[in-house]
Amino acid sequence: MEDRDYSEEFTKAIAFIIRTFNKKLKAHLPPNHKEDEIFYDSSLYYQKLNSTYLRSQSRALLKHCESWSLPKVFSFFKHCMSAVPDRTFQMTVMFFMMYRYHEICADISNLDIFKSWIVEGLFDKDSITDFAEYCMLPFVNYSKEWIFGVLQWASDERVVVRRACALAIRKCGVDKDKSHIAVEICSILLRNCEETEIKAAIGGILRQVGKKQKGVLRVFLEENMRIMPRKSLVDGIVRMSKKEQEFYLAEHDRIHKKPVEHVSLIRMDMLEKSLKGKRLHK
Repeated sequence: MEDRDYSEEFTKAIAFIIRTFNKKLKAHLPPNHKEDEIFYDSSLYYQKLNSTYLRSQSRALLKHCESWSLPKVFSFFKHCMSAVPDRTFQMTVMFFMMYRYHEICADISNLDIFKSWIVEGLFDKDSITDFAEYCMLPFVNYSKEWIFGVLQWASDERVVVRRACALAIRKCGVDKDKSHIAVEICSILLRNCEETEIKAAIGGILRQVGKKQKGVLRVFLEENMRIMPRKSLVDGIVRMSKKEQEFYLAEHDRIHKKPVEHVSLIRMDMLEKSLKGKRLHK
């Protein structure tokens, strides 16, 4: 990363994007709203500006900043994610960065930069989902080197990194050529999935696999049912038939049934309460 102060240039670039948003939505904004300020109700932008428009604005920004080096683009992106907590604006900046796709993809060490942003907490719940889909997924789709790099994240001790890995790979589940990668990620995640977010993330990947690759999903379930959290299973089989869903849930319950001694203790406790109740009514 370049160690220079670009604050003035970054402020101008941010104002450039915000002005285009506000001009587009002028009819929906108060008459006295300043043109270069984000409207307090950011949902307005999210509801009114579609991704096609955002991409067009990111291209305009690209032209406006065409002389910027890639490190400077990264610095701008990081600055924007911290300075402007608006999802629509942040998505535009993601598109802007990804128009430098070939430069980013050429150097696998850029994956470490992405990882550092995630670990530092640069993204909230919504923006990490957008970042995984719009910034990481393209690399996973088109570069084996990046696929293997992201694959390593599934074993990371930090839940935010493992979740980002799952989000990045999730949509690969529908692809015949990459569904095996998606389930491989799930296999690794299952080794360390105590957190609710990871259980949900595994289910999210399997749900995508189940859309078009049900055979792959069935094999995965058969091989991993003994270590599969019920939440991951429930989320992952929603695209299957009702009959199959009932079968897999019943199989999971059978495999993960409570130990006999534990069940006996419960029954003894219930019997004792029942006898006490009868004595009270005599």
